[in-house]
Amino acid sequence: MPAVISEGNRVEISLDREEKTTSYISVVEEVCDNNLILIQMPISYGSLVKLPMGINYKMLFYTEKGMFNYTAKVVKYVKKENFNLMLVELCSEGEKFQRREFFRYEYLAKFNFDRLDENETQDEFDFNNISLEGLIKDISAGGIRFVSDEKLDVDDLIKCNVPIGEDYIVSSAKIVQKQQYYKENYKFQYRAEFLSIKESERDMIIRYIYNEQIRTAKKS
Repeated sequence: MPAVISEGNRVEISLDREEKTTSYISVVEEVCDNNLILIQMPISYGSLVKLPMGINYKMLFYTEKGMFNYTAKVVKYVKKENFNLMLVELCSEGEKFQRREFFRYEYLAKFNFDRLDENETQDEFDFNNISLEGLIKDISAGGIRFVSDEKLDVDDLIKCNVPIGEDYIVSSAKIVQKQQYYKENYKFQYRAEFLSIKESERDMIIRYIYNEQIRTAKKS
């Protein structure tokens, strides 16, 4: 059993089919023997997702030693102390995460941002004078999609104050996508990639997404 994976680790499960990737967030419940682990069943739109067995999935584990990718398959489903779990067999050696897209979660929240001026860097910037406003549409550990009336260009650098529940993440970001937007009285939609975010803050986002999925499931 890989020593890097432990109880409580977040895991992102994805399946590639016909050029479309479906992803879910879950958490490790128990580490077993013979490359077997118990993972909580993922949740989507407030409902438990029963993944087909015998299919190879990509699983990205967020561990204390970093992020590791595995190929894995669901062996069986188990109910333990009112938890709906799936027994998963790891079918490959873990590969250290380098760069990839993160799971995106629909998330509506107003936030503040501003351009980085010529005297500021991606890692050190003044956040006292921030004046622009936007509305976040979705969030991931890698960045945000947001709408705003402010005209920005691809490759522009911004500094942003992103609310996560009762906390905030302060980071620089790079505009990687821009398009016209005709809804909700906003002119533009952007996708921005975090640049100076800490790993602890990435983990904060992942925990928030997972906890919100659990909260939504309990309401349904």
